[in-house]
Order: sequence, then C-alpha cells, then structure tokens
Amino acid sequence: MEREVRHLLRFNFQPAPASSADGRPEPVHLQVLNEVHGPTLRRQLNRHLAEVPAAAGGEDCAHCHPAGRLQIRSATISGSVADRVGWLSLHGHRLPLRSDNDFLLELDVSRSPLATEAAAAEGEPCVAPSAVLGYYRVLRGRRLRCSHPGRRDLTAGAVRRALTEAVRRHRRGEGPPTVNGPAVTFCDAGGAVDCVPCVAVCASAAVPWLAELRARPRPSGWPEDRLLARLDRTLLLVPTGPHAEDDRLWRLSFSRQEAQLVRGLPPSARYCLMLLKAVKKERRDRLANVSSYYLKTCVLWMCQQRQETEWRDSLAAMDAVLEMLRQAVDDKVLPSFFCSEINVLRDPTDERLADIRRGIRYFQEEMLNLLHEMFTSLRPAKPITLE
Repeated sequence: MEREVRHLLRFNFQPAPASSADGRPEPVHLQVLNEVHGPTLRRQLNRHLAEVPAAAGGEDCAHCHPAGRLQIRSATISGSVADRVGWLSLHGHRLPLRSDNDFLLELDVSRSPLATEAAAAEGEPCVAPSAVLGYYRVLRGRRLRCSHPGRRDLTAGAVRRALTEAVRRHRRGEGPPTVNGPAVTFCDAGGAVDCVPCVAVCASAAVPWLAELRARPRPSGWPEDRLLARLDRTLLLVPTGPHAEDDRLWRLSFSRQEAQLVRGLPPSARYCLMLLKAVKKERRDRLANVSSYYLKTCVLWMCQQRQETEWRDSLAAMDAVLEMLRQAVDDKVLPSFFCSEINVLRDPTDERLADIRRGIRYFQEEMLNLLHEMFTSLRPAKPITLE
C-alpha cells in the first residue's frame, strides 16, 4: 500500500504559486469572506456591543480612553483560509481542510497601532510587557479629567466577556457561544465561526521578531529576503483564555505574518502541510491534541532547513514533520518560528504532553490508510491544484 500511496501523492500533485504577490487575484471564496461576510459580522456584533455596558473593562473611569463600550473596526478572515491551505481541490471534488471560519475582529481602540508607554501620548492607549515573554498589558489612555494617578488596564478578560455576550445576543435562541482560548465561537449554516478580538500593536513595541528572522541561518534559502520584506509590520494582541491566571493579559499573535509565510512556502512543502491537515480533519476527535498550529510551526522550521527537493516525497516529508513534533514534545519545547524564546507548547504539563504524544503515535499509524482511502475513493482524472 505504501508504494501505491507514494504514487498517488506524486500523481495528484501539481505545483502552483500561492502568494498573492504573484499578481493573481484572491480566490473568490476569500473575497466573499472578507468583503461580504466580514463586514456583515462586524455590523451585527457592533450593534450588540453597543448594548453591553462597560465593555472596555477595568476599573470604573468614564474619562479613560477607550471608555465604556467597544466597537469593532474590521473583521478579516484568518487561519487556514487566509493561509490558502483551507482546501485541497481534486478533479470534480473540493476537500475542505478546515472545520471553521476564523475571523480576526480588530477593536477600534486607537487611531494607529499601539506603541509602548514611553512612545505614546498620555491620552492614547499603549502596551506594556508583562513578566511572561509574549504577553502584554493594554493600558488605556489617561485623560486630564481622570482623577486616578496612573493608567488603567483594558483587560483582556473584560473584552472577551463583552464579545461573548454580544455573540450570545447575535445568536439568540441558537445555543450559547463557547469560548476556547481567545476565540468566541458560534455555529451557523456554514459551520463554526471563531470570533477572535484583537488589538493592533507596533512591531517596535513587541519582541524583535523581524531582526531574529533576518539574522537566523537559512540553509535552504527560505524565507527569501524579498518575502521577509513583504511581511506585515503590524502585530496583533489577542486575549488570553478564560482560565488564565492574570485576566488582564493579552497574548502576542503573528497570524498575519504566518499567513504571508505559508502562502510563500515552496509548493511541495505547502502540499505536505495540506495533506497533514487532511488526515487530521478525517480523525479530528482522535487528533484533537495534535494542533494544526503545531504542524504549521514544524513545517515553517523545517522549510528553513530543507531544500525544496526534500519535500517532493510527500509521505517521507509528512513523517519528518511528525517526528519533529514528537521530538519537541519530548523536549517540552516547540519554539515559535517568529520568536524562538516563545514556547508554542503553552503550559506543557506531563499529562498534556502525554496526550499529544499519543495523538502523534496514532497519526503516524493511521496516516497511510487514510491517505489511501482519501485518494482512491475520489479517483481523480487529473492532478490536484493548490488553492
């Protein structure tokens, strides 16, 4: 069977550029999500956020900025769809690789991305690092009429609770929303929708991620300097989960930069990532602990080291990605591709790591059978193309 699967994977692969910088228009489904569904979601949730009192959270001060009710400036698609790894397209068939649509809801808290307290005007909000690398406090602007001595927090927990209430009102009668990490999730006719509130922050106010990327050895030549030059300089802060010890803190997110890098992956490496996501989706219950984000992080690190020719044996490449993840779990550290001092395996308790390890083992055992079943059942008449 292994020989047949290798043949099927080679036959069904047709390299295609993924980066929007190649001059091709965005796929229609991505345009619809960003230009129709996103603005509609923003308007609907803003209407309900306007009804939720003290959405800005923190101690009561009517003069701090922002004060009272928050509003959403923009809603843009993120995750697998934005990365352009949301579907595998075979002749006559379209295989979805994502289980939901992720929307980043950028909050209207400042006219420009937040800077550090030293660089921000006193009346404007700013960010301050916490004791934990990659986590920040968002401090509201202190106005002349404020009677308290220092800045007050725009707490992540208060924002998350306000958005949860707005989603509950938006989907009244449709079942309560769920909260997982920074996302507030509801279900509609198209499936699950993850709503992730975020705040834009200047790159200079966060970790020196771009300097690290440029200085790091890149034996494969990827990512190329021209790709690094195109990376969005604005970072995002998203709320910590509902069980975080400090309700004030926001977590640094590189989601925009990740989308640009994944689109710029060598086609064979991108195909490998899509195949891994396809297997994970087929067994999502058994593989829930093997996060797609872990797989994507491993692919990014490996792409920096491996030549493009080393990705052409898709089955061997998939095995190598899973082996890297297994080693990271054993070491209790999977560094973020953008800041190697940040551990993607957050809260790596022995119990949690054991669950991930079991998931990787199951992944490796079932991968061949699932790929064989997936490709032979559809019997494509011509190679697939990447979207």
